[in-house]
Amino acid sequence: VAFLLECCLAYGGYCLWWSTRKARGSDEVAKKIAYYKRMFWTISLSHNMASFYIVSPLTIFTMYKYFPAQQFATNDCYWGYAVFAFTMWSWTMALYPLHQLQQLTTVATEKDVDDADEAYRKIP
Repeated sequence: VAFLLECCLAYGGYCLWWSTRKARGSDEVAKKIAYYKRMFWTISLSHNMASFYIVSPLTIFTMYKYFPAQQFATNDCYWGYAVFAFTMWSWTMALYPLHQLQQLTTVATEKDVDDADEAYRKIP
């Protein structure tokens, strides 16, 4: 249930952000946008969710079983720091496609809205 709720919340936020953007124009840009959208969702759903729901519990189990007496600045504790740093670094991989999407798009304005149903929104 938590996984589905988290996916729905992520998709909702992504849709809100994407609704304020518009493509810069050419067919090549549209292909790149499709590529980076697919890359973002692939990384987000596979890597980030798997690391949160699978790797985190395994890491916690391993750390408590094999390194039970972690104290600051001990050899056992350094492995914990390394695993934590690697996990945080790997979670940031999903930010790269978002950065590329932001580079390929511009902020939409009210005059860019084509659909009459969407005209009620006041996009800054």
